[in-house]
Amino acid sequence: MGITNAPKNAALASSPAAADMFHFMNGILDSGPMGFQAGITSSAPGDENYSLMLRIYFIAWKDPKSALLLQTKNDVDVHEKAVQISVNLAKPMNADHIVNAPIVDPFQ
Repeated sequence: MGITNAPKNAALASSPAAADMFHFMNGILDSGPMGFQAGITSSAPGDENYSLMLRIYFIAWKDPKSALLLQTKNDVDVHEKAVQISVNLAKPMNADHIVNAPIVDPFQ
């Protein structure tokens, strides 16, 4: 994905200073980094808890043919609880992983 390694930032992975970003591994084909639905974040610019430091999670639909468009963290929670999706923290090379990825509104 072309991400620069910055190991000192990994300490933020367990910190409330980081927000959550969810990427889809299957389901609806779209513009997301894995070729499926675009990602969902737990906060956006202007939110009290907004952070440009993001913990990355991967979402996989149990039945990709039944995938729905998810839009919020609450949508993720509802479908995970219903066991329609699995949500797993990204841990490349079995290490903590965090990305400095400011959210940019393309309409501003």
